[in-house]
Amino acid sequence: MARRKNTNPIDWPAVQAAYESGPASITAIARQHGCTHSAICTRSKAEGWTRPATSHPHTPPTKPKYDWAAIRADYVAGVPAADLTRRHGAAHATITATAEQWPAPRAGGMRDYRVISVAEWIAELRAAHVDPVL
Repeated sequence: MARRKNTNPIDWPAVQAAYESGPASITAIARQHGCTHSAICTRSKAEGWTRPATSHPHTPPTKPKYDWAAIRADYVAGVPAADLTRRHGAAHATITATAEQWPAPRAGGMRDYRVISVAEWIAELRAAHVDPVL
């Protein structure tokens, strides 16, 4: 591998100022000052240069893509996957792959439950030989 001829020495204080000042990429700084990206990275690490936190304005802040708590609540309540896809915008395959980690949904959601009176409930418990403690 050929080494760079030291015809024009690199102005490292200017490189450091550009590196620490802001949004220019390391590659752009390297091109501007006639050195390589890796040379800047090596020197910045060795000398402890820092870049501002907003040095990459093109990178949008990350946010959760889906509200998984709501999707899980609906899934466990027995909402069909097709309805989950419509409600939350997540792909069916994504929901089913993630749902493998969750408890099994109730068979028909709330439709399987019936409203009974306390007297009926006590009668069912006694028929099952369970002493109701009220």
